[in-house]
Amino acid sequence: MLFNLVSKSEMPDNRSMGKCSVKPLTTAPVEAGDFTDVMPEFGRTPDVEKYFGIKRGTLYNLLDQGKIKGAVLRQAGCLKGVRLWHMASVREHILTQMDDSASFAPR
Repeated sequence: MLFNLVSKSEMPDNRSMGKCSVKPLTTAPVEAGDFTDVMPEFGRTPDVEKYFGIKRGTLYNLLDQGKIKGAVLRQAGCLKGVRLWHMASVREHILTQMDDSASFAPR
């Protein structure tokens, strides 16, 4: 016989197994942060429209001109995917437009 049969009274108490004494924490527990005002690194077209007010057609024109970055995520062999825009590149493009327009402003 491979197993020894043990009566319930002979089994060890599982509640006492593996317990250790509770020590006071030396640091505060980690809490979830507030990310409501943090811009994501990548976003879909509606996200770019919400943050910057730039519509889909303009985004694709800027992508074709190489002024902003974007990528399509899709599995091999699939026709459809999701377009993600690099939010920092969109922001940088807007800032360069602001710098260029400030240099042409009359003084």
